[in-house]
Amino acid sequence: MKTLEDVWTSCLQTIETLVNNAQSFETWFKPIKPVKLDSNVLTLLVPSKFFYDWIEEHHADKLSRAVKEVLGNNAKFEYQIPVEKDTERNGKPIVNGSADNGSLTMPNANRNGFGNPHVIPGVIPHVYESGLIPWYTFANFVEGDCNLLAKSAAIAIAKNPGTTYNPMVVHGGVGLGKTHIAHAIGNEIQKLHPDKKVVVVPANRYLDQFIDAVKSGTAHSFSNFYNSADVLIIDDIHVFSNKDKTQENLFHVFNVLHQKGKQLIFTSDVSPSNLQGMDARLLSRFKWGLTVELQAPDYETRIAILERKAQEKGFILKREFAEYIAHNIKENIRELEGTLNYIRVNVNDLKRIIDIAQIKEAVKAISNHQAPELTCDYITNATGQHYRISVDFLKGKSRKRELVNARQVAMYLCRKFTSSSLSDIGRFFNRDHSTVIHACTSVDDQMGLDTSFKTAVDDLIKKIKMSG
Repeated sequence: MKTLEDVWTSCLQTIETLVNNAQSFETWFKPIKPVKLDSNVLTLLVPSKFFYDWIEEHHADKLSRAVKEVLGNNAKFEYQIPVEKDTERNGKPIVNGSADNGSLTMPNANRNGFGNPHVIPGVIPHVYESGLIPWYTFANFVEGDCNLLAKSAAIAIAKNPGTTYNPMVVHGGVGLGKTHIAHAIGNEIQKLHPDKKVVVVPANRYLDQFIDAVKSGTAHSFSNFYNSADVLIIDDIHVFSNKDKTQENLFHVFNVLHQKGKQLIFTSDVSPSNLQGMDARLLSRFKWGLTVELQAPDYETRIAILERKAQEKGFILKREFAEYIAHNIKENIRELEGTLNYIRVNVNDLKRIIDIAQIKEAVKAISNHQAPELTCDYITNATGQHYRISVDFLKGKSRKRELVNARQVAMYLCRKFTSSSLSDIGRFFNRDHSTVIHACTSVDDQMGLDTSFKTAVDDLIKKIKMSG
């Protein structure tokens, strides 16, 4: 005759094949203990009410199937849950109910309005079933001067979580890759350390879960869940500003995990030093490890991001198109990717051949970029910025060589890009039309003789074209 332990071991073997996810199996089934077997009813002790709610919502069917396979079709199971302090009855656990075919009926007196703090759309299935956002990896994180330190530190953390840079706080503006790098750390940790439990949650969801747990009297179970993590990643901690009770809860979770050598990773729109409405104790802990800033990518990095992501999306982006997009979208990687998505629809779905007009349309649609009118005023400003000379000097009377060269280039470009007459251009620069003719001839001649001068003028022409 099989012992209680033998029955449960057989059940676990069946469940393991049904779950098909090692981390879920270790997290949700290994902690369950068999208590008794009486008249084909198997009583199982689960660690907490939170644990029970999660099992009942997501895995009761697997439990039911395993119990029936091992004990027969008439077999049932019931849960035994240790009572939390405020509902304890003489220190004894309560049998909350019994399940038949995975459907649990519980007396209302024992429910206390509890709702699993992680049964919020997208949270637990995201964290446990899918792990992390799988496409956020180091492999597709484009490296540049703007993020080199953050990526290097992130890789070091993934290799040895909990021992290097703990906690890590990544801050920067919207759309610069904070979420990407945080999830990349988690994905790499799961790859290198599959036994580690990685928990990822946006701060606003952590806040909602905590409020629900307080309302239902299950804050202890809520904290226990997060305290069980090997790696805790919270995105957008600035959301906790002026949320005193949530901050206090996170403070204690932080202490527990840090003392156990578990890795903590946070992202924020601002640095810890500039976080307003935050508990001083929590702020000091954010500063214990490493704080790194993600800056807006430079021009070259933006081009690399565009070309890499276009390839990932299944099409090739011409360099001139990438240059136009990178020139006009400078602060936000999400807008770069949004522009590519707009282009992909045209290329892959509508089977259109992309030209520069459609690229401009895409940039305008995603970023609200308005192409400037190419006037003498605009071109002279662009020329002044390129040569670092003020417009007043370009239009002035100085005959210094560097000023004369820049002034002639500005006149040449006004003639090239506008419909203004020679006389109109001359008046703009406080000169007559013959000066403009001479300037255009001089620039043409110098471009034919001086390659460095030609390169500088060509670069300026490209900038103006990309702006228009």
